[in-house]
Amino acid sequence: MDEQANIGQFVEDRAEESESETVRLKHLAEINPKKSEISDLPPDTDVSFVSLDDFGTDGEIKNRETRALEDVYDGYTYFREGDIAIAKITPSFENGKGAICRDLENGIGFGTTELHVLRPRDWVDPRYIWYAIRSEKFRQKAIAAMRGVAGQKRIPSGFIGNYSVPNVEKHLQERVCEKLDQETTKIDEAISRSRSLQSILRNRRESFLKEYFDEFIGDADIPKLKYVSSRITSGPRDWAQYYADDGDGHFLRITNIQKNSIDLTLDDLKGVNPPNNGEAERAKLSTNDVLVSITAEIGSVGVVPDLDQDSFVNQHIAVVSPSKHTRSRWIAYYLSSYYGQKQLLEPVRGGTKDGLGLDDVGQVRIPHPTVEVQEDAIREIQESLSNLSKLHTQLREVIEHLKERKRAIITNSVGTRSDLSG
Repeated sequence: MDEQANIGQFVEDRAEESESETVRLKHLAEINPKKSEISDLPPDTDVSFVSLDDFGTDGEIKNRETRALEDVYDGYTYFREGDIAIAKITPSFENGKGAICRDLENGIGFGTTELHVLRPRDWVDPRYIWYAIRSEKFRQKAIAAMRGVAGQKRIPSGFIGNYSVPNVEKHLQERVCEKLDQETTKIDEAISRSRSLQSILRNRRESFLKEYFDEFIGDADIPKLKYVSSRITSGPRDWAQYYADDGDGHFLRITNIQKNSIDLTLDDLKGVNPPNNGEAERAKLSTNDVLVSITAEIGSVGVVPDLDQDSFVNQHIAVVSPSKHTRSRWIAYYLSSYYGQKQLLEPVRGGTKDGLGLDDVGQVRIPHPTVEVQEDAIREIQESLSNLSKLHTQLREVIEHLKERKRAIITNSVGTRSDLSG
């Protein structure tokens, strides 16, 4: 009876919306289809498995692996050929993770539980739904609808199903999708070219730093970092409980440390009200401390500028305070060079570790010339890298502009019924 009632309600709702300007997504697609529909397949059936990282932002799956159905049936999200999958958790959703699922092994796929799956109905072009949920309007409303604690917010499935899009016939859907395919492909190609140029600049920076430090590597006695620092420490765990938008202090995270620059990104600092104890004192930063990421983005390096509030870190970041005869930027440039990166990443690549310990950081051997030599070197390096940095920033701005342009084109094209039929 319940199933009949649901079918009846679906038919009734479709009849009401058939002449409407808009239609809810649940009437254009099945939301999160049940995996029980493939429960009768042999357990050893080959299927595709796609990690969250392998969902692109351009509608494509970047990579997939083949697994047996019995290995993924329990504990993972099911989708099939032609379904649309989007990340439902922050920040993967904001980053645009998702795809129209194509080229799946035996037409079947499984992935993380952090996905919502939409299965377009027969009268719907899958690209139409894909573009609708790529619009800025959908993005902003979905973010506002998210539920959960900080860092673990998710989009409810009810929001997906009840989100309304322009209600147009399939031939109009196809027409606007063809146009969007052409426009967005051009933009994606421009973004790809810009990223290639960024890669060239990164390689040039790496080459320059390696060549610069080459002359110092032959020194007979190169000390360990712990002997040219006044302290090497990190912050405590479980700092999320102290986050506060109007906090008295700043909280610096790994996201504030750039992979290819020693300058921190400070436009997204969290507020924090730290506890009044020794742990807070240990996590407190001083101007010119060197930060090294020791979990995610291992080996990223940054130098703490003069901040207007007390600043703190957690256990994911090592804090290196230079000694009296060591300059912070000398440490930072060296650690971000080929020689520093090789030593920082060696304990991870060569063993079973998934992160660095403070002792690993302290064991890095670093040339230690006089302060005068360090300061001269810093000036030379900064001058040489300045133009590369400016070009990299310009390319980043170009990429952001292209992304905004792409979002605007999609939003304007699927905004209203008149947009599609005009």
